[in-house]
Amino acid sequence: MTEKIRLKDNTEFTIIPNGIDTRDKYRIIKFISELPFEELKAKFSRTNIERIDYILADETTGATYEDCVALKSLTYVPNVQVDDNTISDIYIAVLSTDAVERQLKMTQSSTDATIMAVDILFTEILPMLTL
Repeated sequence: MTEKIRLKDNTEFTIIPNGIDTRDKYRIIKFISELPFEELKAKFSRTNIERIDYILADETTGATYEDCVALKSLTYVPNVQVDDNTISDIYIAVLSTDAVERQLKMTQSSTDATIMAVDILFTEILPMLTL
């Protein structure tokens, strides 16, 4: 059995040994996948990385990461020595865990919601009141 990560939408990826590393404001995940590159990028969307479970070989949850903010890079690396007997193509996802970036994204979401509400007010509600 192998260790995996599970994204918020329950998509699972097999990680290589020692495949999760945290450095400064980044979480680096090295994993194996058969999905096309663009589909993988879409899987690592902002909402889908809000919760990442680290699944141990016995299928229990070893850790839950809820601090990932954005996919900073996704890199394809061919022919990596995964263990003594395995060479595989892998992907490396670099995720931001920067609290400031998280707050900016939350502020942007709030701003977008406010703009949408004002737009509805001016285009739908106010015209009905003037009738």
